[in-house]
Amino acid sequence: MDFGELFSQTWNDYKLNSKSINKFLIIFLVIPSILILILSILIMLSNDSIREIVLSRSAKNPTNLLSNTSFLIFLIFSIIINVILFVFTHSSLLSTSINKNKFNYADLVNFGKKSFWKYLVFSIATALMLLLLLFLFIIPGIIFMIFWIFGIYVYFDQKKGIMESLKTSKNLVKGRWWRVLGYLILLILIYLALSIAISLIAFILTLPFNLMDGISFLQSDKPMTPTYFIASTIINSLGKLALSLIATPFGLIFFRNLYNDFKKSKK
Repeated sequence: MDFGELFSQTWNDYKLNSKSINKFLIIFLVIPSILILILSILIMLSNDSIREIVLSRSAKNPTNLLSNTSFLIFLIFSIIINVILFVFTHSSLLSTSINKNKFNYADLVNFGKKSFWKYLVFSIATALMLLLLLFLFIIPGIIFMIFWIFGIYVYFDQKKGIMESLKTSKNLVKGRWWRVLGYLILLILIYLALSIAISLIAFILTLPFNLMDGISFLQSDKPMTPTYFIASTIINSLGKLALSLIATPFGLIFFRNLYNDFKKSKK
């Protein structure tokens, strides 16, 4: 299956389940992210020392922010929550799409509960191996990153162990390594184009707030106003969340379809 056919099939699969996917991601990703964002803004603007740092347009030293105990505690808490939500949403979307072509919100929640710890353990183990390879041998690390791209799909689909899943993925990719890399690059370029478009829209939406302050973003020595900081932070964050609503499930389904295509051709 060439890239165009694969992309078209993935788009149809995404549209078939878009209502369930969007409901699931809004509840478990968008709403928690917005709440954490609002709390972080309130914490940053309510503390005079942090407020001065975040509103400054000059280069910021992260250690100045981390020196504040309350902000550091909140940062650690938000990172933990984001990691849990990331693992839950990704494990749910991947394991559900492996088992069903058409699914609903309840399926996503149930598969997410069942696959959470398996996905987490597999991801940590694979990440450590790839980091070791990248640290010791950069080129082999990149090579195996592509060879192991279907490992998580094999893990949930064929119920194999971690090492056996990675080995099976390598066998599927063998002889088609450049094809997989090419598809991955094309997908990244599409996401990059969407990201640039969303960033441009976000810039246009925040421009009125700068106009009210006399184009303050052109004056590096002038601090941002709280209004502009809040507006730009929220708008940019919402843009990233909007992109993730499509990019995350689409990417997982795309490689699910490629995995199935390779699996059929190996039989």
